[in-house]
Amino acid sequence: TLLAALTAAGDDPLNWKLLALTIIKRRYHSKAPEARSLKAKDKNKKEAKAGDGDDGASEGTGHGERMSFYLLLVYLQVIARTELLANDFAKKMCKCLARLAFPAGGSRDVCALVEHLVYDELGEAGVLKIQKDEGNKRALCQAVIEFVAAKTSVKEEGITDFIQVSSVSDSLIQVASDLLDEDFALIASVKKSSTSEEDTPSEHPKKKQKICLKMTQDGQLQSTINTFIPHHGRGGKSRKLVQSIAELMIWSRAACTKADQNYSKVLADLSDLCSAASPNDDKIVKCVHIMQTSIRRFRKQLNASSREQGFSLCTSFEMDPVSITLGMIKTAKEGDVAKLNLLASKARNKPIVQMISHRYTDPAKAVSVESMRTLQAQWIRIDSKSNDGDDLDDLLLQIQEAAVKATIKRLRDKIPKSSDKKEHKNIIASLDQDAKADAAAILVAAAFDGRCLLVDDADGCPCAEHPITLYIGQEERTITSISDVMKVLDVALTKERQTVVDSDELATTKDIQNLIERHLEPGGNLILCASSDVKLEQRVLTNMKTNKSSFHCHVFDEWSFRMDREKAKIGDITVTLAWDNECDLDLHATCPNGDHISYANKQGGGVKGGGYLDVDMNAGNYSMEPVENIFFGDAQKGIEANHGSYKIWVQNYAYHCKTIKAGSPVPWRVRLVRDGQTFEYKGECVGTGVSSNVTVVEFTYTGRTAPPPEAVGSALTSSNLVSVTSSMGDSIDSVCELMEVHHQVHEMERVRELVAREEVKEEQADEGTNILMADRKRFEVTNRERLYLTLSQLPSTFHQEVSMCFGGQSLVEYTANALAKRLTNDSMRVDLLNDAGYPESLVEIVREKMTKFGIA
Repeated sequence: TLLAALTAAGDDPLNWKLLALTIIKRRYHSKAPEARSLKAKDKNKKEAKAGDGDDGASEGTGHGERMSFYLLLVYLQVIARTELLANDFAKKMCKCLARLAFPAGGSRDVCALVEHLVYDELGEAGVLKIQKDEGNKRALCQAVIEFVAAKTSVKEEGITDFIQVSSVSDSLIQVASDLLDEDFALIASVKKSSTSEEDTPSEHPKKKQKICLKMTQDGQLQSTINTFIPHHGRGGKSRKLVQSIAELMIWSRAACTKADQNYSKVLADLSDLCSAASPNDDKIVKCVHIMQTSIRRFRKQLNASSREQGFSLCTSFEMDPVSITLGMIKTAKEGDVAKLNLLASKARNKPIVQMISHRYTDPAKAVSVESMRTLQAQWIRIDSKSNDGDDLDDLLLQIQEAAVKATIKRLRDKIPKSSDKKEHKNIIASLDQDAKADAAAILVAAAFDGRCLLVDDADGCPCAEHPITLYIGQEERTITSISDVMKVLDVALTKERQTVVDSDELATTKDIQNLIERHLEPGGNLILCASSDVKLEQRVLTNMKTNKSSFHCHVFDEWSFRMDREKAKIGDITVTLAWDNECDLDLHATCPNGDHISYANKQGGGVKGGGYLDVDMNAGNYSMEPVENIFFGDAQKGIEANHGSYKIWVQNYAYHCKTIKAGSPVPWRVRLVRDGQTFEYKGECVGTGVSSNVTVVEFTYTGRTAPPPEAVGSALTSSNLVSVTSSMGDSIDSVCELMEVHHQVHEMERVRELVAREEVKEEQADEGTNILMADRKRFEVTNRERLYLTLSQLPSTFHQEVSMCFGGQSLVEYTANALAKRLTNDSMRVDLLNDAGYPESLVEIVREKMTKFGIA
């Protein structure tokens, strides 16, 4: 898929810029360094008028998807190195994404990418093969010779340049090294200021001091680089080698090691050893151990500092669980607490688990949920209060309600300040009984509905002036208070789901079209939260365009996400297995001719219409989000699966994970798609081998009877479907984008009116699918225009970096040129862009370009 996108981008720099920004948008999140920086700047400008210069970027406008960003960059590196493309844009994109990894993601992204890329480069250099053939010692020494010491040159500034490493890895290694330098400088400055304070006698010498976060005068906090930086003691055979080399490469650039006489001397000795005609492996290993000892000393300094702020909780837990205090947990980051909770639960350490539960006792400290999956997994029934006098259950429910309030507030804060005062009925709906989709619809509706007041809304709700209509299933739900929200959420998240869910449980095209035709008023907007893609008939799309109403579909399709990630194929019959741990489950199928398809025999059932196991996971590399897939026939080529009887079953091959003990049940779910229908099954395997076999379903297939889909595309797959937009994602950042959909549609409608011409109006009177599928010359309310709008709202530093990598005009300049030309031709004033909600920076560029066109 990535290679197809890169090939389609061709030699047009603008296409590559769009692709780069789209990838960055998928990673960018509200807690990223750049988002925090912009938020701090906005805070310092409170004296400005409300709404001035608000581009929505201060809290992030991305999806926060980490793994897809890692995989895309690693694949891009492979494509760039193998020169599969005729141009060098892939190399430029790798450099661009590497430079933006920290501002868009954080220190964890930098360290993870360094590890992935160093592993790739060790493999290319033949070091991993040496490790396999000659052992760890020889591989370590060869890696040191190739990557750390022998091939280095010292620049005038004294910075060591690792020639063997690619420029992409080099950039990320330098970022990690710079973060270390900044942390040590911060610790030194804070220590100096605290020393002067200690000279002043305390009024309460016996009183325990509160945790004091280390920060500079401008509010800069110590980073989390020490938590994620590569370390030679981590991982198994290959990973330990990669971590060791990456650790040496990063720390050898840090100012602290350069200033350390012992480390500098050993590094110089190591360079001399590696440049010899016959390097002595024993002496090289000795030098490496001395350098690792020095690094360990520096890490202890960072650990001691970070523990005072609540960082490195897992390290503290392993060293001394008693040392962890409630204050440390309260000031720690979400990811650190999640890892601590996992360790404490496995160790059955009840005090630590209870302290984590007490983390949000103060409602003012409550934070929003991070994803709909997390909300579903951690939800506590409202009626689960105990009667034994223990107030822990009450406290947990208070925390849960505070988190829901914080989530609603976070969503509500993302609603743009719009000048649209039209009386349009807006609908939020979830129709296919999916818990995550239902929860998202409820939270979004609560955030939009001005009647749903939170405790802090004493002066009224700052959002929608008119009520929002919410549909869950076929029922209209009313949420005018936080109590209503909690009750409706409780029903959605605790409802017993059937073990077998057929396609009747999912929202059909007919259900959605009935909702649109019965309840969506002219000029209104519908946001649908769904568990799968949506298609609408041409007549419905035509009516929506005529009535100037819009439809946005947000999909929580975990199946498609995992299948797309593994490039699983779709057949006339498709069977997919998914589970959520590192156990090695296997999907099996018996074909009509008796063939058995499994990991041992991936193909069966005949050449035409037979089946193939194209995805088999957790046999070697373990994943917490695995999927396996068998497809029969070919849906795209119109090849039917063979008729006859099929049997599908699941087997647990081995217990690989640490979270599930051997002999315990391993839950799974299977989706079967055939003849236009979708069936979902749930079950669990106990034990391993044949004894763990569980039959999922047996069925007889007599051929396809469902009619083929219409020519008009679906909400997700079509970028130019008029009046229909879409999005996808489970994270709260992706749900936050739904709060801007109404405003975005309004903006696109206004721009469409600004740029409309008489010949376009005449074309709109014609009948046919051309009305529904907008070409590139026509501005309509489509996914394509929404993409331009959302990408333009990313931080300006991202646009500048992309422009530096690919040259030519930036996307902002390209957009400004297009807007200036349209406004000039239509004799429209540039001030209309302010009313439409475009960023002030973009409006000023348009104003300047219009001046050059001769308009006063």
